[in-house]
Amino acid sequence: MLTGHAYARAVRAHTLLHLTLAIIIPKELVIDDDMDANLQNTIEDVKNNTISYNDIENCDEKTEALLYQCNKKLKQYEGRGSTGKLWIHYFHMVLIAKEFIRAERMGDWQAHLNCVKEMIPYFHASWHDFLMLNLPIYISRTYCYWKI
Repeated sequence: MLTGHAYARAVRAHTLLHLTLAIIIPKELVIDDDMDANLQNTIEDVKNNTISYNDIENCDEKTEALLYQCNKKLKQYEGRGSTGKLWIHYFHMVLIAKEFIRAERMGDWQAHLNCVKEMIPYFHASWHDFLMLNLPIYISRTYCYWKI
């Protein structure tokens, strides 16, 4: 179990490596002028705090097209061999961890439950018996509680 500085260093290291992978992937994407202008406007809105996280989540068709291209490129990298598959798998794991940290900090229970659902296969793979047996119960009870 990591605590204190060790936890902060581990999160920072994984975040930096995730950022490095996220910088490599878009270099091969085809971005037209409309999509580029849309991205620049979104970045400016984020810098000026005039856009909320939910506004970013509810994206338009240009952003959907860019997301589709990114996912397609990830699949291409994954298909290049076992090393590519390992890095893309790591990319998704860090993405889940970052989303979990964001959900915890913002108190977003729906995102928390979604992250926990996505973590279950990793707990199975790492033989965390207690977690893999009790997480589905936790998810169903918590979901029912917040649904009421």
